[in-house]
Amino acid sequence: MWYISLLLACGESTQPDEKNEKNEKNVVLKVQKHAQPAADDFTNKSFVCCDTEQSHQFLKHYLTLTQAMAADDDSKTKEAVQSLVSFTSTPEFTAFATTEGLQEWVDGPKYWSTLSRKDLQQDFKPASQLMVNFAQKHKTTKSDATTTVIVAYCPMAPGRWLQTESIISNPYYGSEMLTCGVFE
Repeated sequence: MWYISLLLACGESTQPDEKNEKNEKNVVLKVQKHAQPAADDFTNKSFVCCDTEQSHQFLKHYLTLTQAMAADDDSKTKEAVQSLVSFTSTPEFTAFATTEGLQEWVDGPKYWSTLSRKDLQQDFKPASQLMVNFAQKHKTTKSDATTTVIVAYCPMAPGRWLQTESIISNPYYGSEMLTCGVFE
């Protein structure tokens, strides 16, 4: 059942046949293919993160993972998770995570390394929301160790993520609904 609603929300639009059996006037239904951002959203809603080198390194690991998931790339997703395991296993990150309220990021990557990409896509939403909150907390105007990001939201997941591109690249569904989402 969820698959049908998924197709309706993010699937192709349909239009009635030009002629019908009763020769009645046809009505054209316009159905948006899926949630889409406005053309100037990236410019107007993006922000610069992060205010420390450690925050920036954490963001880079996160972005590598979400990009691999959006690309449906199983091997790059596994590599990104393994890289996160190494990064988040350090005593420095553990202390940092405790201070920042990022406990899910201490143990999460170890658990994610046991999952398939598809399972990770389903399990990733809470950690991604933590990352969104973290990035918004660490906005900056500094020019060194920064990345311009934007918060994206998929109403079908439902879930939020950060990305650096101006075109939606949905990590929760990958190629199934790659451009489904809006910028917030």
